[in-house]
Amino acid sequence: MKQFITQDSVRQANASAVLALIKKNEGITRREIESLTGFSWGAVSEITRRLTENGYILEKEKVSDVKNPGRTPSYLEINGGRNYAAGIEISIKAITAVIVNFREECVYSKSFGIERDCKDAVLKSVFAALDALFGYASGHRYNILGICVAMQGAVDKPNGVSVFFPSCNDWNDVPLVKILEERYAYKFYLEHDPNCILYGEMRSEPYENAVLVRVGEGIGMAAVIDGKIFSGKGMLEIGHTTLVPDGLPCVCGNRGCAEAYISNNGIISRSNAASLDELYGLCKAGNPEAVEIFEKISMYLGIIINNIVKIFNPHNIILCGSMMKYLDTFIENIEKRIHGMSFKSEYLKVTVIKEENAAFGAAAVAVDESIERLEI
Repeated sequence: MKQFITQDSVRQANASAVLALIKKNEGITRREIESLTGFSWGAVSEITRRLTENGYILEKEKVSDVKNPGRTPSYLEINGGRNYAAGIEISIKAITAVIVNFREECVYSKSFGIERDCKDAVLKSVFAALDALFGYASGHRYNILGICVAMQGAVDKPNGVSVFFPSCNDWNDVPLVKILEERYAYKFYLEHDPNCILYGEMRSEPYENAVLVRVGEGIGMAAVIDGKIFSGKGMLEIGHTTLVPDGLPCVCGNRGCAEAYISNNGIISRSNAASLDELYGLCKAGNPEAVEIFEKISMYLGIIINNIVKIFNPHNIILCGSMMKYLDTFIENIEKRIHGMSFKSEYLKVTVIKEENAAFGAAAVAVDESIERLEI
């Protein structure tokens, strides 16, 4: 069907653009908005009036300058006490839910257990977490405009479908957004969990070209190119690229995948240790088998990162995940391998995140999506 641009849709798009600009530039004035957007003074005045009346922004007076007497211009900022968004991370370890205001200040954060024997068990756990989140929001009269789900496994973001969830055999092409929207009558979004981690990190560090690699129960990857997160169905599945031809079997059904060698389960399956903590202790004590395993971790991870650098040419490599707990056993070797193999390594910076928060990143996604789809 042919789509038409109406005056109302233009007004809504302009209001979204102004609100996003105010959010990015705290303390901006109407004159500055006029200059940055090219909108007329009348349009800026009307848009900011509607944003104020609908509780999205606040108007405050600047402190007067005694050296320049006269009318003191007011400035605009996001109203942190009116509108909210939520994020929920679904992983094989737990479900984490957060609520943030439109200033992205966290007002609620809670973790829940997850049952993942089957699809119904996973959904039951998700419903319990969301019931608690919405109950809290209702009790505090939070107006939640959107919720983003950070999902582990493979996702089809445009269609709101969770394609695959690790360790849940009957979880195949689950229309998660449709299920949640029908149950709760809220607007939901779906995103891959590594993208949400990167999205959250970009709130404090505005990366332009960077790649995030998450190593833990599985291996995830996210990339930001020219300031925008790169994503697509079935893309960036670095954990299921071949690391060792005809190697160990992987949970995906192939052999020799990176995940079979440097994920938590892959590492433990190749040792006599009962846990990574035990294996780490053996390595620190000089056990030859444990030392060799961690040396191979650095080799394999170095190869993966080197391949990423050759393809994406990022300025930053961001490492995160539960394996970072044992970082001191392999980070030096990784950096040597990266800089030894990468032809543009002099520009490359390696950053380690020991605490990542996909749920917060998901909430930040929901804030931005809510602003983009603003209705006033």
